[in-house]
Amino acid sequence: MYIKVMETQHLLTDLIPHFAALTRDDQDSVRIVAVDKCATLGSVLPPEKTQKLIFPMIGELQKDKSWRVRYMVAHHFCQLCDTVSQVTLSVCSIDLKCL
Repeated sequence: MYIKVMETQHLLTDLIPHFAALTRDDQDSVRIVAVDKCATLGSVLPPEKTQKLIFPMIGELQKDKSWRVRYMVAHHFCQLCDTVSQVTLSVCSIDLKCL
């Protein structure tokens, strides 16, 4: 996948802003695909960047009006959690309620 070979700086400056817009798209089918890619992005970014950039997107997607988007967040949540430390999870668990 292209994301896995990009330099981190390019991910942060070029890809993340456009990706964040996709997580707010009007079509739930676009947001569903974005959830899957959040997990991929979380696996290539450093844990502190994942916490700062990806977890807020997941937090918003978990409150989405479409049940299909919320389902995909729950489905990929463990994969995302594998990319960050236990300390990060305990801090973020306050914001990310049980799915």
